[in-house]
Amino acid sequence: KRGIIACYLEKMALERRGMNAFVIPAIPTELCTHVVYSHLKVDQRSGRLLFRTFDYSTDMSSLRKLYSLKRLNPDLKLIITYGNGKNAGELMRVIGSRRRRDEFVDSTVLLILRFGFDGLNLHWEGPGPSICKPNLDKLYRFLKAIFRIL
Repeated sequence: KRGIIACYLEKMALERRGMNAFVIPAIPTELCTHVVYSHLKVDQRSGRLLFRTFDYSTDMSSLRKLYSLKRLNPDLKLIITYGNGKNAGELMRVIGSRRRRDEFVDSTVLLILRFGFDGLNLHWEGPGPSICKPNLDKLYRFLKAIFRIL
């Protein structure tokens, strides 16, 4: 069995121009087992997972190109990521409410289905306050159950 080789794609890399420009076809699909697309944000009021910025024409084109990498490597997994190690408090506020936690999960599933992603990476740098553990456990269990169905 082959190990995981995760190739990390920061959305801002796609916005660079000139000599520093990065294009999705440059991703070595013959080497990567996973492409991790970074990174999303969460709406504090609703709990909804969102793209940090989204320009419909540019980003839809990028997401289509990203998904097309699966033609080159059908085993390639495309993962979206939430978090950057600095927003643990943001996530804790969201998952502290059942309504917002449910919305976080629902919106995650919608993004995965709409754009053809295979999963979610939660970039969590913990351990964080012990009071957060029960809510994190609930979130992880809920996500795991949902992903088994997908």
